[in-house]
This record gives sequence, C-alpha cells and structure tokens, in this order.
Amino acid sequence: FVFISTIEAYPSDAITKTEELEINVSEVSNVYGYTKLICESLVNTHSPRPLILRPGLLVGPSMRVNNFSRMMDESNAMLTLSAQSNFYICHYDYLVDFIAFCSTRDIFGTYNTVPSDSKTLGEVASQYNRECNFGDFVYDSGIISNEKIVDVDRRFEFSSYDSVNRYIDSRNAK
Repeated sequence: FVFISTIEAYPSDAITKTEELEINVSEVSNVYGYTKLICESLVNTHSPRPLILRPGLLVGPSMRVNNFSRMMDESNAMLTLSAQSNFYICHYDYLVDFIAFCSTRDIFGTYNTVPSDSKTLGEVASQYNRECNFGDFVYDSGIISNEKIVDVDRRFEFSSYDSVNRYIDSRNAK
C-alpha cells in the first residue's frame, strides 16, 4: 500500500526531522498535518508492508494553483506568502519514479521524499527572473532530512532547483 503523506506531519520545532522521529500528535500545529499523521497510523496498523511518503511542495504539470505556480506562471503575480517562505520542492516525476523503484524491490517504510535542499520563494524568484508581489505570511518547512531515502535511492540527491527545472520543462511541453 502506498500512502502520500506530507512533511506537515512533523511538529514545527527547530530539530531536524527524520523518519525515526517519534511524533507527538498534540505537537502537530495544523489540521492537514494532524490528519495525515492519523492516516499514517491507520496505514501502518492495517497494511503489512506500507510505503509512506512525506513530500514537501509537490510540483508538476497538473498541480493545483498555489503561490509557487502563480509565481512561475503569471507576470507580476500577487502572492500571499512572503519571499522568506521556504520549501523542499519535489517534482511529481521523482515521486513516481521512487514508487516504481520501491515496487520492483519490495521496499517499504516511511520516507521523507524531499530534495537535498530547501529554497525560499525569494531565491526561486531571483534564480528564474520572476517578478511578483510577495505577501506577509511566512511558511517554514523546517529542516527535513532526506538521508534515509538517499541511502535507498541515490536519485534523491537532486536539488529543489532540479525540480523547478523539470516543472518549467513540463510546462513548456504543453
């Protein structure tokens, strides 16, 4: 069984988040992360060999409109998030490839499916020459480790910019 969870399942404190971290549900600060964590518990209880994936910001050609897609796709986009908001950006392709990789090797467990680095919206806007109007809300992904997944599949040594480049390529292929 494959379950797509989220890094939002981690509490919002300063420690590095690893898959082995014991999470106290009462410390998860948002409903989305709390709900995903409850679902993870159900999957672990009822599936003998679950694959639970905790991505950051997933991007790809069929993604829902959000601050990232507005910034990349619109001229002078109006955003609600600040330039300091940071994300671990993962293209759909990396996630799909990892699921296929695991299914052919009987790999299961919980994995942070995040790149090797996070980027702020301001850094991405600057790198890709995007003009936009940032908002005030700061989203902080925290510090998420991808060491466990890299030990299993070295392709997860990609960067957030690698995912942004794939996003641009997939958008241009439309």
